[in-house]
Amino acid sequence: MITFFGQPKYSGNEVQKRIIGYELLMRVFKEGKWQTQTDFHQVSPEELEALALQVIGHVSKQVKIFSINLEDYQFVDPAFLEMLKDLKQKTATDLYIELTERSNHDVSQTELISFIQKYDQSGLKICVDDVGTGRNSRENIEKMRCFVTEFKFALQNFRPKEDSVTLLKELDYWYGLSKKYHKEFVIEGIETQNELSLILKKYPCTAIQGYFLGKPQAIS
Repeated sequence: MITFFGQPKYSGNEVQKRIIGYELLMRVFKEGKWQTQTDFHQVSPEELEALALQVIGHVSKQVKIFSINLEDYQFVDPAFLEMLKDLKQKTATDLYIELTERSNHDVSQTELISFIQKYDQSGLKICVDDVGTGRNSRENIEKMRCFVTEFKFALQNFRPKEDSVTLLKELDYWYGLSKKYHKEFVIEGIETQNELSLILKKYPCTAIQGYFLGKPQAIS
């Protein structure tokens, strides 16, 4: 059994907590509990759409922003593109597709960029997830940025293996790049009040999320 959990997104420009959207994260029920889904090969476009419709239907109509993660091999599958176009039309939401940093060597960068253009032309917004990590390197993002709406920076990718100086250097780079190219910017992985205060003060952005603000949970 699989479902979507929703992690709330909050405005990154104000101190007052205000939910502006949800990231939909897939969970699988096994060994008596809900766990993170790691194998997406068996999830069909039809199944994903049905789960998304169910969850979005339970969220307040005032919340219009939703994001769904796709692996690169899903992203270049025309069936997923058509499904997401249909989902956007049925729900009248601001739908973001988060392109994960994980790489499938059967998907070339040329093919990926070709599909990014198709998503963009279909009115679907592309978020580059975990910028600076894995496939979503500086070099690759430079090639696709013209068709991308949003950069997403994951604090957790630099914790605890990197010191705070390295983390802030990376954050400064991507925050500056988002400003230079007029991209929306999301910071995730906020786990403490100190991190929240720093971001609100120094890195006001489109949206923020993290366990300190709200963990992924079932929406019903």
